[in-house]
Amino acid sequence: EDPTEDPTEDPTEDPTDDPTDPPTNPPSDGEVSFILGDTDGEGQVSIMDATVIQLHLANSLVLQGKLLMAADTDEDGEVSIMDVTHIQLYLANDDAGTRIGQTIYIPAP
Repeated sequence: EDPTEDPTEDPTEDPTDDPTDPPTNPPSDGEVSFILGDTDGEGQVSIMDATVIQLHLANSLVLQGKLLMAADTDEDGEVSIMDVTHIQLYLANDDAGTRIGQTIYIPAP
């Protein structure tokens, strides 16, 4: 079959401009993963994640484990109001030089 010929079958799906989701790779044995900035564990970064960090900083809730690690959006080793700002910038389509929204893999404790 000549690749320059018109296809004889209709496509199975209509074309779309929607972005393709990146493949998700499960962590290997001995690793845990989280989405940087996803402090509520819902699988995506939203303004609610910034609110969760604010509540954590006000001692109204306590983040632990992967959610605490996800809150350190600038990966400087501490959770601060700057992490909230980084999420806000990310949501405004400015990644501020961070890895917010990316899946992070770390060795399991």
